[in-house]
Amino acid sequence: MSTRAASHAGSWYSSAPATLSSELDGWLAQVPDSIDGNKLPVPGARVIIAPHAGYSYSGPAAAWAYKSLDLSKVKRVFLLGPSHTMYLSGCAISSQEYYATPLGNLKLDQSTIKELQVTSKFDAWKAKSEEAEHSLEMHLPYIHKVLANTFKSPDEFPLLIPVLVGATSGPTEQTYGQIFAPYLADPTSVFVVSSDFCHWGERFQYTYYLPASPSANSEGYDLSRRDKTPTNPMIHESIGRIDKLAMDAIEQGKHQGFLDNLKDTGNTVCGRHPIGVVMAALEILEHDGRISAENGGRFKFVRTNKSDTLRLAIGRANGDIEIWNPLNGAWFQETILRGGQDRSVDGLAWVQDPDVEDHDGKVIPGKLRLFSIGYTTTVTEWDLERLQPLRQSSGNHGEIWCLAAQPQIAPGQQQANGTSEAWNGQNLITGCTDGALVLYSTADDDLKLQRVLVRPSAKKAKIISVNFQDRNIVVAGCTDSTIRVYDSRNGSSIRSISLGSGPQGGPKEIIVWAVKCLPNGNIVSGDSTGELRIWDGKTYTLIQRIKSHRQDILSLAASVDGSTVFSGGMDRRTVVYKQSGGPKSRWAEVSHKRLHNHDVKTMTSFEGRGMSFVVSGGPDATPIVLPLREFGAENQRELPYLPQEPIVQSVPSKRLLMSWWDREVHIWRVSKLTQANDNAESDSESEERHRSRKLVAKVIIKGEANINSASVAAHGGLLALSTNSEVKLFQLRSRGGSQGDALRVSKLDLSERLSRGGARLVQFSPDGQWLVIVRRDNRIVATRIVGDVAGSPTTVRVLPSPAKLSRLDRKVDKATRFSGLGDYERNINRIAFSSDSRILAVSDLAGYIDSWLLTDDGDQNGTDSDNIIDSDASPESSSDQSDESDDDDAAKSIMLKGQSWTRNPSTSSLPKLPAAAVVLSFRPCAASIAPETEDRLLVVTATSAVFEFEAKSGKLTAWSRSNPTTKFPEEFKGLRDQAMGCFWDVADSKERLWLYGNKWMFMFDLSRDFPPEVEPNAQRKRKHPHIAGQDNPRKGTSGAGSKIPDEQNTTGMSRKMQRVTHEDENSKPREFSLRNHQGILDDDEDDEEDRMDFSKGSEDVGAAQGGKLRRGGDAELGGQAGELTEYDDEGTSSDQPPHWWHTYKYRPIMGVVVLGGEAAATAGSAHASLEIALVERPEWELELPPRYYGDQEWEKRGL
Repeated sequence: MSTRAASHAGSWYSSAPATLSSELDGWLAQVPDSIDGNKLPVPGARVIIAPHAGYSYSGPAAAWAYKSLDLSKVKRVFLLGPSHTMYLSGCAISSQEYYATPLGNLKLDQSTIKELQVTSKFDAWKAKSEEAEHSLEMHLPYIHKVLANTFKSPDEFPLLIPVLVGATSGPTEQTYGQIFAPYLADPTSVFVVSSDFCHWGERFQYTYYLPASPSANSEGYDLSRRDKTPTNPMIHESIGRIDKLAMDAIEQGKHQGFLDNLKDTGNTVCGRHPIGVVMAALEILEHDGRISAENGGRFKFVRTNKSDTLRLAIGRANGDIEIWNPLNGAWFQETILRGGQDRSVDGLAWVQDPDVEDHDGKVIPGKLRLFSIGYTTTVTEWDLERLQPLRQSSGNHGEIWCLAAQPQIAPGQQQANGTSEAWNGQNLITGCTDGALVLYSTADDDLKLQRVLVRPSAKKAKIISVNFQDRNIVVAGCTDSTIRVYDSRNGSSIRSISLGSGPQGGPKEIIVWAVKCLPNGNIVSGDSTGELRIWDGKTYTLIQRIKSHRQDILSLAASVDGSTVFSGGMDRRTVVYKQSGGPKSRWAEVSHKRLHNHDVKTMTSFEGRGMSFVVSGGPDATPIVLPLREFGAENQRELPYLPQEPIVQSVPSKRLLMSWWDREVHIWRVSKLTQANDNAESDSESEERHRSRKLVAKVIIKGEANINSASVAAHGGLLALSTNSEVKLFQLRSRGGSQGDALRVSKLDLSERLSRGGARLVQFSPDGQWLVIVRRDNRIVATRIVGDVAGSPTTVRVLPSPAKLSRLDRKVDKATRFSGLGDYERNINRIAFSSDSRILAVSDLAGYIDSWLLTDDGDQNGTDSDNIIDSDASPESSSDQSDESDDDDAAKSIMLKGQSWTRNPSTSSLPKLPAAAVVLSFRPCAASIAPETEDRLLVVTATSAVFEFEAKSGKLTAWSRSNPTTKFPEEFKGLRDQAMGCFWDVADSKERLWLYGNKWMFMFDLSRDFPPEVEPNAQRKRKHPHIAGQDNPRKGTSGAGSKIPDEQNTTGMSRKMQRVTHEDENSKPREFSLRNHQGILDDDEDDEEDRMDFSKGSEDVGAAQGGKLRRGGDAELGGQAGELTEYDDEGTSSDQPPHWWHTYKYRPIMGVVVLGGEAAATAGSAHASLEIALVERPEWELELPPRYYGDQEWEKRGL
């Protein structure tokens, strides 16, 4: 029996049957039960077109097609897909007997295959090509799933006919249309056509652009690198219009019309040839009168476009909430919602409002909303766009200890949540310290207490864990050895489950710290005895108990299919459990590790979009990401506990270092070192360095809000701070006399227009004459500072009416703005001034960059009456009105003291980055170069891509075009943590860029190009796992760490085996990879997960740099700490100055700043030396609460 293996399982989609089945069920459930008032499936719908990308990209979209498919009469399924693995001018057909999927095998229709072979029009499909082809395989799990949902047993499944379609011409498609027409006319036949649509970019040799105003296709043109990036429409909008034209042509049902459309636009529709074959067959049937357009001879596209809104929220003990973007495993801390005095975050929950339809019938995804609790009686909803609390609700009950969100309702189902009206959204349930169980409603874009389900009990048993078993049943863990089950619709008690008495010699009552409900309804609990207990979800009886922890279990997480459970406890252990067989089999502990240095207090998990991970955290402040599906095959990884944006700045000319945290600002003066020693320090040297820094000022701001941003002017005389409520400005002056280096801090008055409403970012210009404020709603204002900053506070004046700087209108459609995360990605995250203070640039989370130019239009010493300004809107005004203004209004120049800021005309030419910028910095000019030429803007993205733009022209610099990220050292491309900041060394005609992250520092010499890239074929051979003897650790990661090398893999069976052939007694065993056999793609294969899509941007930046842009992988970091690596032009070692240098000696880095004169900081004199201060915040210096469970014995023995 010959069977084609599921070669892409485990990489493009899950190889675990339970996980894959659950994902398919979830995507199908997300499709509504009717479209345009017509119930699904569509009666008589026997032909569908669906994509074949990795399931993280195509899975939800393909579900719309498969749910529309009518399988009521089906006996055979034709699967047509384009060829990616062999050249064909016609079609090829399989000779296999079965096609395998993780869900089960699909049997091929040998009788029909023979009928097709008799026509002599079908080539034999080569086995190697068939095994590697993904366009057909990506549909097999979906076909198996919908057949399993339709038929009672696999024996009743219709038979499969897979057909590979090559580069067919129009007449050839007509020929094959004649062959397939009789089968298509048969009501027992179903046709599945595999096709993605437009592939845009230079790597696809397709850069066609369709302007907005002309409607004729002939008005479009091909973009080149020399062209300015168009904005009307944006490139991704043009691609959407091109695809829409192709879809319209397909819906018309005319084969030649479709071919004409492809000829006019050149659209690179991946499955255009299979689509053409089926359209030709339909046209033949319509011509013969066997079908008509009125009774179903036409296509209708049903589609939904959901943006990537996956985010992780992490709550901190100081009240901060961090928002992380998993970013396919790159893990980027996008923003921080700041807390305040005496605030904490003890629970978080995401909910999503129900999807809605607009007037055109288009489904708009519901809005994502974030809620928190903090051991008060209040639930808080957060505004992710303004980074502040949106609304709060509380009631007459005790402090809230735990929080859980109601599960989402499957589309099409109608369930009431306890009221007379049906609410299909997600409500919140809270457990309180007085024993109350309270239901909060999130309906109508509001938050309000709906019902107290359980009143405080006489026993005063606290509810400290809560979870939904389904949308109506609530499971609550209590402090009195009891798990209680309630009906949320009426508050009635369903069952009280007793855990018995505590262990002998311990507390009598058992505390149920955590409860988790599995998909099959079973309940998992973790308690103060260290036992994990599994309860039957129907009878509420104990199934199994496992003593896995030496102290209390505090947190639980589970896989989406319920086959894997994680637990964390006070003993710092993270334990993994799995079922040994089917759903009714026993559970067993399969692994335990001590990953945290303190209690494992909280856990959450996610599976989907190519990722599968668990995130855990506790008092040690370090989140840890564990692989879920790939546990044992991948490493865990730590996320930085320090902010992504540095919280230290310096005044190089005065050797001042400023840092801030919570509500405090510390300013230090750092003495010049008498000697530098990069080796281990002696005690005396360490003490000397400690004495070299002196605290000269400390600022504690009034109010409860924590500091959002802080900036100190380059002259050291001004300090600006911002919170969510106000902006503050301070003057810094030397006290002199006996107080030596101490600074006098004086608060300066700001106009209410400037101070009121707070800000997310503040930044002084390098010359200290401008203060830029980014409001909470992303409005940007710039105000002029005049007077003597070294004099008394009365001599410093801040002009009361600021200039308003408007960003370019990116024309975000309303459907996107009011769905998912809304305008969250338009939040500004970085500001940068050129060193001459004449160019200002900002970037946002979406990857857009806006810039402005400072021009001299009059007398800079003019009076206040010269200040012709645009009135600044109220801080509470809508971001829709202020953040995105019309181009005409934005073009106005606002004059302050004879100077004005005007939007850079080339702003629209700056491309949309493939990811958010994490570093934004202008390259300073050398002393011999006029500062007016300084416009080179360096950008480092969250995916470690490095670009340098000419800000005034909007083009990549010559250096950036010659040095794409692919040419950077492997050590840099293999980094996991993002860059945090940078500084420059341009003294002595040097052009050195220093980049640093949480655990690394790199230096790059930008005066020379990197060595040439290794020839692709040679590089592929070097990395090929069959040749190198090891799997590529970057491939197939699930969002946690890199692949575990075979020699270090101690969990489960090895991924490699030896094959011995006995035909030759002298033959040697040959090693082969099990993971490749299971479908993990090699480097030379087309891995969908490694592609970076530029279609949503303004330009294919990677192509403009002369190479494909890709995210850095998980390669092992080479070299010793502080190792110096030198290359000549051929990439070999030489005696020339180094191209680059790196070290991993310092960690974790809170920030790096330049000290010394202004020359060292920027351009400098001819022989200025660079001096820096590197600030670390080691974990052992964190003030942690005492552990409830002490060290292990082997730690005390030093083993």
